[in-house]
Amino acid sequence: MHHQLDSTVCGLSGLTQRKALSDLGKRGYLSFWSASIARSVLSLPVRKTTTVQMVSKETYILPEDIITTLKEMNVHSPTRRADGTMILDKCKIREWASRNGLDLAPLIDPDAFSETWIPVCDRKDGME
Repeated sequence: MHHQLDSTVCGLSGLTQRKALSDLGKRGYLSFWSASIARSVLSLPVRKTTTVQMVSKETYILPEDIITTLKEMNVHSPTRRADGTMILDKCKIREWASRNGLDLAPLIDPDAFSETWIPVCDRKDGME
């Protein structure tokens, strides 16, 4: 299992592999990744086929960590396309989310960020 920072700043994933995780660290990552993967998969249209690569691109989680997490969630599916691409089972992931009481709402409200943000040092309103 790899270390990974879930960061979408400028499209950087913040991947590092420093040292092996402790059992508690591994559980923490698996918990976070499980929720991130479920939210990503279940936010897509129902009829859209979802692959590990698609989820990796969306969540910045390495494909091998996604597969490990799917196995831990007991939702790993051996279904693959002809080219070998693994297809995710949305039904199993939806059942996992329901069993675990996962809130599917995004953790961060995209509307909370303003494109007109002005750094404090550039404000003309005198507020610092």
